[in-house]
Amino acid sequence: MGAQMIAVDTNILVYYMVEGENTTLAQKIKERDPEWIIPPLWKHEFINVLAVIHMQKKKQGKDLTQYQSVWEDALMLFSESETPVDMSKALDLAIKNGISGYDAQFVVMAEDLDVKLVTADKELLRKFPETAVSMEAFANGSDFKFVKEKRAEYGKKVKDSH
Repeated sequence: MGAQMIAVDTNILVYYMVEGENTTLAQKIKERDPEWIIPPLWKHEFINVLAVIHMQKKKQGKDLTQYQSVWEDALMLFSESETPVDMSKALDLAIKNGISGYDAQFVVMAEDLDVKLVTADKELLRKFPETAVSMEAFANGSDFKFVKEKRAEYGKKVKDSH
């Protein structure tokens, strides 16, 4: 299967940029599909995650100076991947599905562009199986339909023409 555009959540970006247990998996995702899209929200989430990592490392007495350069590198790599999101749709989706407004932005963006959302978020994987796909499944080459079909409408009565 050739490369397609995919949406990725902020955790995937962090795994890609900050060396850790999921870095190799994030790199495989990028190799399989180098065209990533993300909502503008990613910057806020990304710096929050870096700050949390910083606090955890500080408690462990580890060097923290690299996080400013990680932030700058992320800006260079991902700023052009920013894709606008219909915020009204995101609010509606969040309320109807009991998810955060942040998560809803990623889902709406992916659904509006008919692309997969690669995520580590178990709730999104469960609630949006047509859109969300796990890191492992995507990285390991599972084939997915990138073109979505319309949902079937059940329960409508068809008039009898006889």
